[in-house]
Amino acid sequence: MRIISGSSRGTRLATIESESTRPTSDRVKESMFTMIHFDLPQGRVLDLFAGSGQLGLEALSRGAAKATFVDKNADCTAIIMANAQKAKLFEDCVVCTADVATFISTCREQFDIILLDPPYGELTHSTLQVIFASDLLAPGGVIVVESGEGLNVTQEGYTVRRENRYGTSYVTIIDKN
Repeated sequence: MRIISGSSRGTRLATIESESTRPTSDRVKESMFTMIHFDLPQGRVLDLFAGSGQLGLEALSRGAAKATFVDKNADCTAIIMANAQKAKLFEDCVVCTADVATFISTCREQFDIILLDPPYGELTHSTLQVIFASDLLAPGGVIVVESGEGLNVTQEGYTVRRENRYGTSYVTIIDKN
């Protein structure tokens, strides 16, 4: 696993060996970031269920201003910090060891891009509902969801920009109107 583009291109990233983490393939990651290319410059990114931090670090490498990483597993957050230091992106990172729902309910900051790649399918829908009910996403912001199924988003104030399938993975881009 590596950062595929930007200022830290080619940096190899460590990951935790666990059934609860599922690294995003380079093909899916490249496609995902191509879809949000114009949303990245100077954006504030939130990487939920961050795992190794590869998605948030990719966003920083491609020009995002700041990334906040949230994972409830302390081993994951330790790896995120190590990966951020290795990629020379640590100064632009905030790493939180916390349950995602708890973090969202207590966070008072807004983000331009939310990266959502939960380890289990049932968490995708419930986490999206918590995000929709919060004030977490800035006006004009975007949610990038990697999941094992297509999403039927009918939330007022949000529109699906695009959804692509890559084998068993789906990437859905949701805009906040």
